[in-house]
Amino acid sequence: MNVIICGSREFLDFKFMYSFLDKFFDKLMDVEKIQKEDIKIYCGKARGADCLGEQWGKMNSIESIPFPAKWDTDGKFDRGAGIKRNAEMVETADITIAFFDNVETNGTSDTIKRSVKKGIPVVVLKNKKIHQKFNFEKYSNKDEENDETYSGNNTL
Repeated sequence: MNVIICGSREFLDFKFMYSFLDKFFDKLMDVEKIQKEDIKIYCGKARGADCLGEQWGKMNSIESIPFPAKWDTDGKFDRGAGIKRNAEMVETADITIAFFDNVETNGTSDTIKRSVKKGIPVVVLKNKKIHQKFNFEKYSNKDEENDETYSGNNTL
């Protein structure tokens, strides 16, 4: 299971992120009947949410796959490097989790749009609130009648 963890460079609330990710992945592993070894965290290597997600993965013995943007190509600055990196991550991702603080960024917004277009489930958390919920039961197709959505009280 390949999971993109992305977000704004200004997102630094590791306590909130780690608490959410602990609960999310516990539920995901339970519903999908998978182990940590079956999960890979995709990291765009930008400061903020990307690197916090990568760090959470390391702390939880979950493999992290780096996707750094290649800003310098043949000695020339590539303005589209971030967008190319996003497309590469989304190509093989199964889930996208995006963290915003007060500012929605172009890069994260691009990753979300690409994920939605591809049909990948997306969870968006903005200012510590879940703005786009994730339905584990519908994702796993184990019980389409059960509409249990992971949202808690909509804040973690």
